[in-house]
Amino acid sequence: MHLYGDSFAHQQMSDSTKMYPTGRGHAADMHYPDFPLCSGFAHNPTWQDHCAPSKDGRFAQWIAYLQNIYLVVNPGGGAVPTTVSNAIHNLAASIYALAADGSDANDWNESKVQRALYAPTNPAQLEDFFKRHDATEPCQLVVQAAVTNTGPLANIPLFSCTNVWNRFANIARAEFKRNEPTIRQQQHLDPDPLYDPQMTPFW
Repeated sequence: MHLYGDSFAHQQMSDSTKMYPTGRGHAADMHYPDFPLCSGFAHNPTWQDHCAPSKDGRFAQWIAYLQNIYLVVNPGGGAVPTTVSNAIHNLAASIYALAADGSDANDWNESKVQRALYAPTNPAQLEDFFKRHDATEPCQLVVQAAVTNTGPLANIPLFSCTNVWNRFANIARAEFKRNEPTIRQQQHLDPDPLYDPQMTPFW
């Protein structure tokens, strides 16, 4: 899911049709691409306001990313249910309201955005769940624990981590292989042997 999230966060701030290159990622634009409320860079930025909040641009793309999570974890399940779409629409409205006092000083209210995302669940239960499970545990075991009757995601159908990964990886690898050499050339970066067909991989 982190990789799927990066498919949003690694779209270039200056041109969302292009991805940041592998390796340094969005380091040149610091953490701004990670903030949903940073829809784009301000035309006249100040020392603590580099972003221009907007319901369009990157924020709209972020909402689309939320909508499509359902399709990623539930392949073959048909269209996103209306109840899910409505819930995301309401969530988006509450999160965008946080842009009013967002700034560089508070990371564009990133902590409040996270709390808003937890709100539809039981925040205390979710926090306790994360304390009991970590990144070293196999994905499928974590998912199974999360969707049980006592888990924080009990209303979500069980899905296969392997199937989700394969769907993402097949598309992502093809896109990187197609675009990565051109992007790195434009930015005067050395080729990445993983994606550049002109180079022999180091392994």
